[in-house]
Amino acid sequence: MGTTTTDVRPAETVRERLAIVLLWRNDTSGEDRHAFSGSMVIVPRLSTPVGMQALPDLIEGAFHVLGTRITPTQKVNLGALAALETARGRAIFNGNIGNISAGETYAGHVWRPPWFEVNDASSLRDVTLHAEMLAGRAPRAFRAYESVQQGAVDFARLLLGKAYAPLLRAADGNDADAFRRELAARYSPDYKNAAATRNLEKLRAELGGAPPGAGGVAALALLVAAAWWWGRPRRRRA
Repeated sequence: MGTTTTDVRPAETVRERLAIVLLWRNDTSGEDRHAFSGSMVIVPRLSTPVGMQALPDLIEGAFHVLGTRITPTQKVNLGALAALETARGRAIFNGNIGNISAGETYAGHVWRPPWFEVNDASSLRDVTLHAEMLAGRAPRAFRAYESVQQGAVDFARLLLGKAYAPLLRAADGNDADAFRRELAARYSPDYKNAAATRNLEKLRAELGGAPPGAGGVAALALLVAAAWWWGRPRRRRA
């Protein structure tokens, strides 16, 4: 959600969508839908890019700081996740390598996404996401850190939570689609789109992991081996 896209829709479409959004927002009986109950500190959104190839080592180091050793496969898969979340590391803002959003009760530094406030000059994408935000389906804020190292440690700390244990188990395998399904269930609903599987496979291969489709090939190899074992000729005793 941190990347931007070029809006090629007519300006009239943007204004029409904006008018609908503003009308919906104003019809709230005086409720301030931008209010936060937590002690958030809003900071400017700053670009803090990292080369994609550095992401796996950064993540491995963060887990090490927290006293946990991840496997080489987890290192690559989590690196692919961070790369997908941040446009290959180019769209990291305020050290947030995992695009971790901040809920209303979060106490800490945050930055606002471009769609938090919209106007006539906003892209159709931002206007649409603003409406989604007001409906509770898009983030209002993202966590901000002093460095990408600090952001990586918080990313690792989040994934070490009990709720994410199945996700880390899936990250320790070559089945990219199983990993995507756990991401959809526990990390972000964006991963409900099955097209993300191919993206994860491609990024994983670029980071030195298993090539696309390797999970299926490995499973097929096991099935073939099992079929040979059970179907092999057996010597009978006289």
